[in-house]
Order: sequence, then C-alpha cells, then structure tokens
Amino acid sequence: MTNLKKNPKKLALKLASSPKSSLLYKEQDKNDLYKHGPACILPNLYLGSYYNASNGSQLNKLDINCVINVASEIDMTTIPNIKEYHHIRWTHSQNNLAHVEFAQAISKIQLAHSKRKNVFIHCQQGIERSAALVIAYLLCVSRQLAKITCVENSLAGQNWSLDRALKYVQERAPGIRPNMELLYQLQEYEKSVILPTKKHNIQTRTRRSESITCCKTSSTLSKSTLPVNMNQRPRASSFRDCMTPTFLPITPVKRSSHIQQNKKTLATAALIILLAATAIYQQKKICHQGELEESEDFQLPYLKITL
Repeated sequence: MTNLKKNPKKLALKLASSPKSSLLYKEQDKNDLYKHGPACILPNLYLGSYYNASNGSQLNKLDINCVINVASEIDMTTIPNIKEYHHIRWTHSQNNLAHVEFAQAISKIQLAHSKRKNVFIHCQQGIERSAALVIAYLLCVSRQLAKITCVENSLAGQNWSLDRALKYVQERAPGIRPNMELLYQLQEYEKSVILPTKKHNIQTRTRRSESITCCKTSSTLSKSTLPVNMNQRPRASSFRDCMTPTFLPITPVKRSSHIQQNKKTLATAALIILLAATAIYQQKKICHQGELEESEDFQLPYLKITL
C-alpha cells in the first residue's frame, strides 16, 4: 500500500474540459501529417490523405499521374488533372486483404509503374489503410525476381520482413499506425508471398555436371565395353556422343544336351540287353551239359529292366 500524500497547496492538473477537444486535437494532428504534401515512400510511390488527393497543386508538383483511393467512405467526384484513378473500397476491418485485395491493388500499382507513372495512394487520413497497402507493396516487391522499373531493382530479392517494411514506411511517414486487423492481414500476406527460386538450383546443377562427366568418360571407352544405362537420361548437347551403337554378343543355344542324354540312355539299354543275352547263353550251355532237366521246363530268370 502506498501512502497518499496530501495536497495542501491544492494544485490542479490542466486537463481538457471535454473529450471533444481531445478528439479535435487528434484530428488536427492527422491533417497536419500531410499538410505540406504526400510522403515520398519511393521515387515513384507516394502516400497521403484525402486532403492531398483534392489538392491539384501538390499533385502537379510531384508529377503524379495515377491515384489509388482505398477508403470506402471517400468518393472523389473530380480529381484535378489526373487521368488514371482507381477507387478500392476498403474498410478499417477488411478481412480479405491477405488473399485477394492486396494482390489486386499491387497489380494496379505495378501496371502504372510499368507505364512510367508516379502513383499516389491515399485513404481518409493516410494512416491505416493506405499505409497497409504501401507496406504490402514493399513486401511483394522485395520478394520478386522479375523487375518492372529501375526503382524496384533496388528492392528485388531482398526478402523484407514485415517489421522492416513497417519501419521503412514509418521513417518517411511517422504518423502511420495500422490497426490490429490490418497488421494481422499483413502478417498473413507476408506468409503467402514467398521468394521465388531459380529453376536451376544447386541440386540440378550438380546432377547435370554428373551427367556431363559420365558422358565424357563413356566416350573414351571402346564400343565393346561401353556401358548402357537405361535409367539415366543424357543431356541433349551430348546425346550423339553418349548414344553410340552397341551390339550384344549372340550366344548359340545348346541343343546337343538332349541328344547326349538319349545316347546315354541307349548305351545303358544296350548294356543291359548284352548282359541278358550272356545270361541266356550260359543257361543254354548248362542245359546241354545235362545239369538241367528238359528244355520245356526251362525258365529264364526274371530280369527287371528299367530304362
């Protein structure tokens, strides 16, 4: 607990008598932000308020040829000496900026820049919605490899973060302060915009170098020892060198194996027949000697011949 000190002198703080006076003071600060002209974000991109869009002398002084209004409540009936005018009706709680609206608005800016036009972006006060579009434009340009103008060449490929883009715009327009909804949309847009990579990265270069070395080494080999890899696709430039004609040796089919097997079977059968004839001859010889009985009772021994 802190001790409350008494105020014997009865000093009073100088506070505003009503909240209306403070609101008027804030509105005056907003109008004074771009009182002397729009803020130059890039040499061909300006940020400001409705007051600047209706001031023809300021637009002519900066040679502004294209005006983009992102305030839904501001309807410009007449714009002095401006041929190209775009009205994009955004609210303070716009919820489709990250996936739709930012890309469409940025395409209009880049189209005007490709025609060598200076673009002026504004909303009602030039503090929230128009500032969010400028920040999204810087995020997009810093992630592009294809350049549209020489001004964008200095930002292309730098891959700016949201914090860096916000600080960059705040240095040139210190009064900007996008609300939480706009900051959330900018974070979503930062994730969706990815820095593109080149088609021939390190892996493809090493793979191509390996195929080149394979083609060079294979060209030094003879035709008989040249390896043919059907899975590897040769480069178009060295296609004639790598794809040399190769002939596979034709091996004759051995058809004599069956003949040799039949000869062995016939030799075995002949040997068995010879042995049987020898046995029959010996039996007849014994009969003539009288060791056996009559020839009618003579029986040959059973011979099981298996071929």
